[in-house]
Parts: sequence; structure tokens; C-alpha cells
Amino acid sequence: MYAYFDGLAGAVEFADAQPVLDELAGLLHGWHYRIAPEHPLAKPPMASVRRYGDYYAISVPWREEVYAEPTVVGAVCTLIVDLAEAYVRSGAGRMCLHCAAVEIDGRLIVFPASSRAGKSTLTAALAAAGLRVFTDDLLALRPEEGTGMAFGVPPRLRLPLAPELPASFREFVAGQAGARDSNYLYLSMPPQLQAAHGATAPLGAIVLLERKTRVTRPWLKRTEAARAMRALIGQSIAAEGPSPDLMDSFHDLISATPCLTLAYSDLDSAVELLLSELPKQPPAPPEGSSAIRLRPRAETPLPSRETQLFHQAPAVYARPVGERLFLAGEAPGSAYELDLIGAGIWNLLAEPTSAKEATQLLVQLFPDVDPGRIETDVGRLLRDLQQQGLIRVCPSSGDEVLVV
Repeated sequence: MYAYFDGLAGAVEFADAQPVLDELAGLLHGWHYRIAPEHPLAKPPMASVRRYGDYYAISVPWREEVYAEPTVVGAVCTLIVDLAEAYVRSGAGRMCLHCAAVEIDGRLIVFPASSRAGKSTLTAALAAAGLRVFTDDLLALRPEEGTGMAFGVPPRLRLPLAPELPASFREFVAGQAGARDSNYLYLSMPPQLQAAHGATAPLGAIVLLERKTRVTRPWLKRTEAARAMRALIGQSIAAEGPSPDLMDSFHDLISATPCLTLAYSDLDSAVELLLSELPKQPPAPPEGSSAIRLRPRAETPLPSRETQLFHQAPAVYARPVGERLFLAGEAPGSAYELDLIGAGIWNLLAEPTSAKEATQLLVQLFPDVDPGRIETDVGRLLRDLQQQGLIRVCPSSGDEVLVV
């Protein structure tokens, strides 16, 4: 049996896996599909769910590993992520952001994913406060338009719930409880709290989460543009990887959207602060000038040298953001971030430069730092840039062994 979901370029196969499709259909808000008994042999399905004894195997063409899930809910969890990536791969320029997102006053507040920061729990608590949820995990993002689109998937909470969660939160979860197994619980919320598939809204703020046990009172402050840029790049899912066009769109997005950090420990206090302060947030301030000034890549003939020379690869995207420099090469996924010192080395590489020359310059700039450490750090940076395809070894230069 094959299911054709709206917006996907191919089918999803369910082989002896009707319970998974039934559970998925019960969770999704507005993501419609049609059923067909057969599928064209010339075109493999975009995802496959097959039952083998006591577990379900989920596979996709772009992932070598087959995921085995022992429960129906576990299979649904894995499949939802694969459906989002299938959506990305079904159209040019599509992308997703690994984040939570809720709607306040018609605009989306986006919380990029951060390990153990509690984005799903915070999302459910904001729903309990009456806000409409777009996602707690994956948002279809159109950064060039500054809008996000919901997939219609409700929040999923890890079980057991943390013992310190307030009683009011637990009551809300109990009243909205949906599909569950021993590890996860999906909420089943009414339309006023759960955005349906295809619902869109403009972005109103990007909020980075920091969950700290020793924060007595939560705080919400402006954050560095470079930090927001790093979060968007790191949590993006795009078929072509962090391409120059995508990174330009991210830069334009953070330039036009307030970027904040929320530090909190108590859930109720964090919700109260967000509801109070987010509607008051002014527009993003004008971006300050970066301390990094890029040199153009030289196209001069190579000098005759015995040592190995390194040179910026052609057509590398370079975008200074504050005191950080973001690079992206032509190969998919070749994104890199440099601090001020790394940006200085990048500028040196605008012309053919040896590791020894770069080391000697840094030794002069930092006389109190051990030269051996500088040599090691320079060698490691050049190795990383070369592996990412961002620099190249000049073909006529000799051999020089890098210290890594």
C-alpha cells in the first residue's frame, strides 16, 4: 500500500504497517494524502515502512541506515522526520528548520533547537497559555520571505515528565494526551492551539534557549547576530546544504528579525516573561558594521616556491557577521565559521600563502603564546578548510607537512 502526501514528489510505502499509517493519520492536522495499492516500478518510494516481526523498519533513499522501531509511536516519530525531509527534497529551494515555533499576535516566535533546552516542554506550556503551536520540532521555512509553514504535527513530550514540572502543566498534558508509548507522548490539541499543515505566518522573533538550573529569575536579552546565524545554519535542513543563497537569506532574516536569548529554569516564569515581553519587542536594530574586512581573492600568477602554498578556492561565499566570518563552498554542506583570528588567516589566503608564513605572522601578533601551539592551530585550521573544499593547494608548490 502506498500513500501520496500533499507536497511530496513520491509515495510512502506501508508494507504490513497499517497501524503506523492509522496512528500517523490521527496525529496530523490537515496534511492530506491519498492511497494507491500500487506504485510505479521506475520510481522508488520516498520512504518505506515495513513490518518485520516485532518491529517496524523505516528507510529512505538518502540514508544508508534502516531505523528499527519496536512500537507504532516510535515508528511514527521516525517517519515524521523523514516526511519533513522528503518535503524538502520534493521542490527546489525548500528547507526546514529544526526548531519550535508558536504564534503571538500573528507572528511566529522561533526557538532553534538546542540540546536539553526544553523546547518541546516550553512549546506545550505556551499552548497551555493559549498560543497556537506551529511546531515543536520541524518548521518549513522560507527565509527569503521571512515566513514559516506548519506541517500539522503536534508537540511530542519525552516520558516520564520531569518531576519538577508544575501541576497546571501536568493537568494540561493529561487533558490533551494523544498517542503514546513508554518513551514519548503526543499531544492532541484543538485547531485553535495547533496550526494545520500549510498554515503560514511571518517570523516575529528568533529566541535562543538556555536552560540553567541556577537562574532564579528568567531573563530575555538581545543576542549577537553571529550567534543567531550559527543557530540557523546548524539547525537547517536543505537538500543542497548551507548554500550561499541560503546563508544570504539567513543573514537578511536575522537583520530584519529581533534575535534574543531566553535563560530560564522555571517553566511558568519563562512563559510569563515571554508573554509579557515578546509583544513589546521593537524591530531588529540596524546591523552594525563588522570588524572583518575581506580582501578579494588574487588571481596573480603563482611565484616559484618550494614550500606548499594554500589559496582560497574560487567562488567561496564569505559573509562577515559581527566578529565572525561564515564561509560556504560550492560543495553541498561545506559551511565553516571563523573567529577574528581565523578571518585574518582567511584574508592571508586571498593570495598563495604557506603555513609557515601564517604561523610567523601570528607569532608576531601574539608573542606571549607558545609558537608551537600557534603552529599546531594554524595547521589544524588549514587542514579543516582544505577538507571542506574552501582552500586549495597550489599545484606548482612543493610539499610541506602540516602539523595537526
